[in-house]
Amino acid sequence: MSEGKAKAKDCPEMAMRMAEGLEGALSIKLEVHEADATMSTVADALIELNSPGPDSPVLITGNCGVTIYVLKLIFERAPGVSAFLVPTDTKGFTVDHASAMKLITPMTIMRGLTNSAVAGR
Repeated sequence: MSEGKAKAKDCPEMAMRMAEGLEGALSIKLEVHEADATMSTVADALIELNSPGPDSPVLITGNCGVTIYVLKLIFERAPGVSAFLVPTDTKGFTVDHASAMKLITPMTIMRGLTNSAVAGR
């Protein structure tokens, strides 16, 4: 699929929303560098992607600006898929780096969920 030779929508075992989301993500041509030297962060406590409802999934990530940018791009390409996105305070690090540095912990996640008030959505 990443080479454009197959389409997720042609797979009879895959739900249409999942196929659209996967194809949307794979259609993005983006060069992301290994590190964001500016360590840009996102201040939002809650980001709504494609008008989520009460049954939409909640995705937890770090507050790295590049990560949020990429996730927004993916969801723009998959308009039939919605979610709530909760960026937790990882000092601008991506989740993998934040995990290694012990910046994303159960307490960080709980704080992010509480501050976002996503439970009331």
